Amino acid sequence: MTREWTRTQLIDEAEKRDFALSNRQITDWVEKGLLDKPRRRGTGRGSKLAVWSDNQVEMLFSILDKHRTVKKAPRLADLPVGAWLGWGEDYVSLVQVRRAMRTWAGANSDSLVGRIRQSVDLLLKDFDAKPAVRRELRETLTDLLVGISDEGQLLARRDAIAAALRKAQGATRSDLVLPKVDAYLTVVEARIAGTTPFRNGTDASVFPDATFRRAWTLHNISNAEYARKSGLPSAAVIQELFDAACQRFAALLGYSLISNHPDWTNP
Repeated sequence: MTREWTRTQLIDEAEKRDFALSNRQITDWVEKGLLDKPRRRGTGRGSKLAVWSDNQVEMLFSILDKHRTVKKAPRLADLPVGAWLGWGEDYVSLVQVRRAMRTWAGANSDSLVGRIRQSVDLLLKDFDAKPAVRRELRETLTDLLVGISDEGQLLARRDAIAAALRKAQGATRSDLVLPKVDAYLTVVEARIAGTTPFRNGTDASVFPDATFRRAWTLHNISNAEYARKSGLPSAAVIQELFDAACQRFAALLGYSLISNHPDWTNP
């Protein structure tokens, strides 16, 4: 039988597991999408107990464990979004996914710069850039990518970003440069298109629940294919699911706006 947890039971269980959890933190994390809104138990008159499911509680303790080393809520938002991408609405409601995505998209500038710099490091490694070139281009690309919040700003910086990426690949691999650079710029465009509605509060109208569910289906189809082809153990695939889950989901939603691919145009 599935257990339901009250707020008091959550706090008591957290103490047993050596976590610090307060009433105020529970309320704050519900608002930020790190914990779902509780459901009200009971059908009679009078006040009803607010309770959470076992799935929500185990995810909460996973987030609390990560919270020991990661303090900022936007970086913790990957966990509920990743859990939803992997296991669906039995674990995380769409309401919670929206709140978590808004928390992630509204990250302060310091957190945003850190995330972009990390992405640039991975990108330069993927492009096989030499160490000296990586050092030179790391700040250049970070400066170009920080502050891009709409497609107009991306268009204005597109040539400069493309030039830096081509330099990262090197002249000896010119036959591979253009396709890879163009593909990366399309990803950036999709991320911007998918992030902006969460940042300005228009996500509910731009991405209705049906779009969320369509994105979930497409993600799981592609993820199953990736797991089959990569040959990675299931634990590694699951870990990748939670790495940058918000960014991945934002890009997937962004493709629904910029792409005419039949995956999006045919429900």
